Amino acid sequence: MSISFWHRPTTDDYESLRRLTDPQLAAIDVILAGGDRQSAAKAAGVHRVTVSKWANHHPEFKAELNRRRAELAQSNGDLVRRIDELVLGRLIVRIEAGDDAACSEWVKLRSLGKIDTASVGPTDAESIIRQDVQDRYAEVEQDIADVSAESALAGQPHTPNRVGIQETIERELVQRLDAPNDEAESASDQ
Repeated sequence: MSISFWHRPTTDDYESLRRLTDPQLAAIDVILAGGDRQSAAKAAGVHRVTVSKWANHHPEFKAELNRRRAELAQSNGDLVRRIDELVLGRLIVRIEAGDDAACSEWVKLRSLGKIDTASVGPTDAESIIRQDVQDRYAEVEQDIADVSAESALAGQPHTPNRVGIQETIERELVQRLDAPNDEAESASDQ
C-alpha cells in the first residue's frame, strides 16, 4: 500500500505560488514572443531580476510558461505537418516522373522528422512543487536515515516528515520571490 504524503497548504503566502499576476502574464507573453528577460521585465514594469526569480522559482509562472510553450509546439507541429504534406505531394509527382534528385531530397528531408517535440516540462504548479519536494526529500534522505538510526538507538522512533519538507520548500520559494533585487543578485543573473 502506498501512502501519499502530498499536502496542499492553504495559507495566502503559499497560494501566491499557485496564481499569476497581470505583470507575470505580461512577462510570459513577451518571453513567448521571443523577447529576453529584460524586455519581459520592461513590459511587466518590474526589474529583470524579478522576471528571473519568477522563471526560476515561481511554480505557476513556470507551469504557465510550459503550458503555453506546449501549445506553441503543438501549433508549430501542425504547421510543419501541413508543410510536409505539401512538400511530399510535390516530391511524389517528381519521383513518379523519374526525377532522381527528388529521391535524394526525400532522403535528406526524412532526417528532419527527428525534431524534438517532447513535453517542455510540467504544466501545473502543483506538479512543479511536488517535484521540488521529491528532489529535496531525496537530498535529505540520508540525513533522515542517520537521525532515524540515532533515534532508534536512543529508543525514540523517528518518522520522516514529507509535509514539513513541502512547507519548508514553499516558504523558501515565497522568500526567494519576495527578496529584494540586490546588486549581487543582478550581477549573477546575467
